[in-house]
Amino acid sequence: AEAAALASLQAVVAFSGTKRFSEAARALMTDLATRFHCDRVALGLVRRRRIRVAAISNTGLFSRSQGLARKIKAAMEEAVDQERLLLWPVPPETGTDMIVERQIELAETDETRSILTIPLFAEERYKGAILFERTDGQRFTERELARLEALCSILTPLIIEKRENDRWLPMRLVMASANLFGLAFGRSHLVAKLLTLVTALAIGALFVFQTNRSVVAEAIVQGVDVRTLSAPFSGFVAEAPRREGDRIDAGELLLRLDDRELLLELTRLNALRAQTELERDKAISERNRAEAGLVSSRTRQIDAQIELINQQIARSRLNAPFDGVVISGDLSRGIGRSVERGEPLLVIAPLAEYRIDMFVPEDAIDLVQAGQNAILKVTPLPERAFPLVVEGTMPVARYENGQTRYQVTGVLATPPEVLVPGMRGAARIEIDRASLAKVWFTPLIDRVRVWLWKTLAL
Repeated sequence: AEAAALASLQAVVAFSGTKRFSEAARALMTDLATRFHCDRVALGLVRRRRIRVAAISNTGLFSRSQGLARKIKAAMEEAVDQERLLLWPVPPETGTDMIVERQIELAETDETRSILTIPLFAEERYKGAILFERTDGQRFTERELARLEALCSILTPLIIEKRENDRWLPMRLVMASANLFGLAFGRSHLVAKLLTLVTALAIGALFVFQTNRSVVAEAIVQGVDVRTLSAPFSGFVAEAPRREGDRIDAGELLLRLDDRELLLELTRLNALRAQTELERDKAISERNRAEAGLVSSRTRQIDAQIELINQQIARSRLNAPFDGVVISGDLSRGIGRSVERGEPLLVIAPLAEYRIDMFVPEDAIDLVQAGQNAILKVTPLPERAFPLVVEGTMPVARYENGQTRYQVTGVLATPPEVLVPGMRGAARIEIDRASLAKVWFTPLIDRVRVWLWKTLAL
């Protein structure tokens, strides 16, 4: 026990006698190698979750990329990952749960070599490891294992503190700044520096360059004055020369209902009227005033019925009230089918008088105001753009296709003749000019704000 305590004290003195951490660590590894009859002792410390070889006994400068250094590093990481002491060859009483593949690789399958790797634990986490190597068949005894494990537990806080306090804080700040300056303007890592520079310039450009901020909305062309032609009475379709998409002129026949029954009824009434006129003449010739009065009353009644039939015959012909286009209704294939009174048959709209209905998403409706300019493109004419002026917003929300949208109306600056009511497309409403960063990231920021508000509210 006294010898173990003396060895520990001498190791601490050897480590503390040198100011610089690298020299102190190398001196400590050399002292441990000499004291415990090892061919090589190496120290590795955790840096950014990986082991980095800090010192090797009896070795000055060394390259961490060398094969030996990589094998030592792998053996240390194997012990730290398992959070236990690793020994090669594995004692029979230890069991088979110990993984020592990297220890075997370091030993190069030499059965005369012994390797001991002890993890360094401090501040509730593993800080590194110390690796001991022996050759010529010298094995680590249980007593040596206990002494080395106790010694490593004593040295661990001293090693960590020595590494942290190797330089003064001002000097560490200066060195860190110098390293950063060297990394930024030196010759190394040119690809990484170029990518960093390009990324910085791109991010800066997002806040410098401006573009037109706009809102894209679905749009549909509507007629300003839409007329629906309904069936004036119950009947059958006799003629339908026009259908959807046809352009029409004022007074042009659009649809005619079957009036044969009406004409027959008109013929019957005309014959009946002629008969009553004969009866009236006969009553007058016989000077029968009472009979003549009754026959005159019947004549007036028949005249009213004839006038009603004539009106129905005239109403059986549906003519265009103005120049326009048929936007709904196709009865060209329904000749002879029955229609009920008041049933909608055709919908027509005037030409060159349009209203554009735009459907704006709810997250952008607050940006749209009356008087803003917009550009319309319809699906049938994608090569043409039609200027619009926003007229107003309807305060009614519509839920379609899983999205809430508000209807915004607009008028064409110069209504072209190529547009037809019912055409669909998209409208881009110009809001203002803003930086690219604001245009691209404002919607995302707004969504995050709403999500945070919902989360915090819950």
